[in-house]
Amino acid sequence: MVALIVLTCYLVVRLSIELSAPERDARRIVTALRVLTVATRLEPGCLSCGIWTELGEDSYLHYEERWRSEEAIRRRVLSDAFTKLLEVLEASPTRPTVAFDFVARRRGLEFIEEVRGLGPPCESLA
Repeated sequence: MVALIVLTCYLVVRLSIELSAPERDARRIVTALRVLTVATRLEPGCLSCGIWTELGEDSYLHYEERWRSEEAIRRRVLSDAFTKLLEVLEASPTRPTVAFDFVARRRGLEFIEEVRGLGPPCESLA
């Protein structure tokens, strides 16, 4: 029996991670994530990688990676570097929210024109 795997072509795949932590823990986590972002940005297929925070008594951390394709994010998830990312998350005092967004369509100003009735409507997705 032959298994057929079909990968859909996406414009971008985004990995988003959010977590909250006391400020002391948040600073430690941010430092670890910043070290990881440097190498991640150099990986083939990585479009961007970054972290931003809202520091305070309860700090919120937002980490994001954007990848050129599903194939690229699959390589990333299987990598030793991703294991290091998981280790940082596992050491977090709270459970992070992790999401993979597979973006298949992008629209620009023509969407605004369509919605506001300034241009012809585009074909809708089937």
